[in-house]
Amino acid sequence: MNDIKDALTRIADGSAPDRLSLEHVQGRARQIRRRRTATAIIGSAATVAVIAGLGVAVMPSSSHRGAVPPATQSVSPSPTTAGDANAVGPVHHVKLDVPAEQTFGSDPQVPYWSQGQIIDTDGTATPLPDRPFTFAKDPVSGGWVVVRVGEAHAEMVRIDAKGALIGKPVPTFEHGLAVGPDGQLTTLTQAQGHWTLTVGQDQVSLGRTIEWAAIKGFTPKREVVLDIDGAARLADAYNGIVTDLPGAATAVPSSAYPLTAIGREDGTWVAQREDGTTQWGLDWAGVNSFSPDGRYVALVGDPQHRIAGSADWDSEHATSTIWVRTAADLLPVAAFVAPDGGYFWSWTWDGDDLLATVFLKGQWSLVRLSPDGFTVGRATAQPGGGEAPAYVFGAH
Repeated sequence: MNDIKDALTRIADGSAPDRLSLEHVQGRARQIRRRRTATAIIGSAATVAVIAGLGVAVMPSSSHRGAVPPATQSVSPSPTTAGDANAVGPVHHVKLDVPAEQTFGSDPQVPYWSQGQIIDTDGTATPLPDRPFTFAKDPVSGGWVVVRVGEAHAEMVRIDAKGALIGKPVPTFEHGLAVGPDGQLTTLTQAQGHWTLTVGQDQVSLGRTIEWAAIKGFTPKREVVLDIDGAARLADAYNGIVTDLPGAATAVPSSAYPLTAIGREDGTWVAQREDGTTQWGLDWAGVNSFSPDGRYVALVGDPQHRIAGSADWDSEHATSTIWVRTAADLLPVAAFVAPDGGYFWSWTWDGDDLLATVFLKGQWSLVRLSPDGFTVGRATAQPGGGEAPAYVFGAH
């Protein structure tokens, strides 16, 4: 029995809610699958449950902090005190109309899709006319693995460097693709009604009766944290073992630091060390992801209106508020509020910064959220609908 599984099980058991009924699990799975549609009406500021998405294990890159001029900062309604995890900290109200010097250094250093092509970190482009949900480079073939999502299904396809389709599509889930800490491709796929988790060359069976599943991240021991039909599980593909994590509705691990944030059904979170002791607790936002080097944690949502002018909603794909805190003790680093009437749709770690898409008044923009401010991508504004992002980041 591995240490991290024992630790997670011990702390989850200590405050575990009653086991979910089959009807509850199925209803939750259907609700989760509908989140993508629900975000289309988020502009009305309706409250949505705090559910964190995947956002770990991109390879670190050099920080852009030195090249980013500080942004205009609003005064926080709460005092910022060193060592106070309850302080709001520096707040940046993101504006897209900024001086030219505030558009320097915001270019993505991670793979992304825009205007019908995938742009790799070296600048090479691969044609992909249809917008993907996400994608990742196959380290073996050098081509791309792409997740496409329809109204009621998701499928995984492979394309070569020229954009030509390789083989046939296979069923998957929206979050059925990730890249492990060592660069290994990780997938959730179905064949003949049977679901399989594949990590590099290793596989583990997940059975047939799955309505919804997602890859949530990787532990320092290279195990995969999964959300399967509303329950968190830990998968060891090398040994072919999948273990339940009782009481955990979701779990967000750090791939660099032996710390895992566990979300419960009541919306509260606890971060646990490998030995099962609690690092910190959280009840005013949702845990989204840890930075690649384990220094920071991104939180989403502001249901308690801790920041004046922020909205109280968030979802798997969209939020009005993104918090960056220290991963070890949850101390404030920075908080970012989307423009009035707009929202952050997706975000990914790019070194110590968060690269995010912003939707506002029928246009999509790229912004870089750094510990000391934000920058806006020069000439990145692209037209599009609220659920048709002009920029899509690769899986990580």
